[in-house]
Amino acid sequence: MIDIYLIGIEILLLGILFKYLSFFYVGLFSVIIIYFNFIFYGKRGGILSLVLLVFIFNYEKNIFKDEVILEKNYIVKAFVENGRGKVEKIDGKYLHGGIYIYTNGISDGYREIQGKFIEKIDHKYLQEYYFQGEKYKIVKENFIREFLKYKSEKLLENYSYKLKNFYFGVILGDKSNLDYETVKKFRKQGLSHILVISGLHMGIIMGIIKYIVSKFKLKREVSNSIVLFFLTLYVIGIGAYPSVLRAYIMGGIYLLGNIFYEKNDSKKTIFIGYIISISLFPHWIWNISTLLSYTAVGIILYIYPKIPTIKCNKKIYMYLYKHLTLILTLQIFMCPIYIYFFKNIPILTFIPNFFILPIGTIFILLGFLSLFLSLIGGGIILMPFTNITFQVMIYLIEVLDYIPYLTLEI
Repeated sequence: MIDIYLIGIEILLLGILFKYLSFFYVGLFSVIIIYFNFIFYGKRGGILSLVLLVFIFNYEKNIFKDEVILEKNYIVKAFVENGRGKVEKIDGKYLHGGIYIYTNGISDGYREIQGKFIEKIDHKYLQEYYFQGEKYKIVKENFIREFLKYKSEKLLENYSYKLKNFYFGVILGDKSNLDYETVKKFRKQGLSHILVISGLHMGIIMGIIKYIVSKFKLKREVSNSIVLFFLTLYVIGIGAYPSVLRAYIMGGIYLLGNIFYEKNDSKKTIFIGYIISISLFPHWIWNISTLLSYTAVGIILYIYPKIPTIKCNKKIYMYLYKHLTLILTLQIFMCPIYIYFFKNIPILTFIPNFFILPIGTIFILLGFLSLFLSLIGGGIILMPFTNITFQVMIYLIEVLDYIPYLTLEI
């Protein structure tokens, strides 16, 4: 286990050095690390060093490290929404950090745009530019995504556009039509994790598929392989967003452990997932959602178990106590991240989380169940319950938004 901790720390350290030093100096430092890996760990040090070399190679090859030059032609890949886009790649390379562009004449969706950065926007925290797109092409969706969208359209054809847009955002990862005011209220109340497909969503999907497969009395390795297969299809269908791939990698490690009869260790799984994720996608090391995700999981695994429990005969009181202490633990220990990156302090956001998170989880569960049942024509049965859950959740979001001091700006 100590080997896994060590390689995780080494990768994080090299990622930090890459941002501030040239490849030459990072290379020298890497040689020193590799040397000590061999000295102290022998053959195992060779495996650790191989992982480091994969990370270094991917970082050097796939990361855009230059400063953006105004009036220079670039090919940019970005998800555009209402004239604003978050840049994923510049000239085929991922970015150190986030860059946002404002552009005219580009339709919403995932686009590959050829053009120029014409002016940098003065912003305290974000890198934003006006971008003059000369031509663009639509990045085509795969047939699995088109199939999922078709099934979802059929499920929602008799329901409101507000539910449809929310369903597409939370279940299929398509946030292009999500109501901005609703998104803003979710963020203000510390509930963005409901909107972003991540570990919560993947866990629900795995649970649904495992439950269905368990009815067929299959061998352990066969049933887990089926779960992994359908989970992979879902990820291909909704798109390889960082939050999706992070959760998929961790879920995949868990399922592979079951397939090969390995004893599953949550702490080991999270570190292996981190190492694989950062080695394959080194730009994630500077992704704020990556930091939030792994910090939250670390708090749940290492800090939350230390919180004292209470003895109570009624299970509902025990559940409410554990639910509240988990929310408060996450809020307190993640506070430094919010202060540093978002310049605010969560004060009363535990209140919306306490009431709305369980309802949001039920909505996600019903949404996925409806989608699965739609494959055999039965999804429409659950849609009234999905709609009611959505209406209750939005009502509570509206009501709780009036609570003062949910967050304190600094």
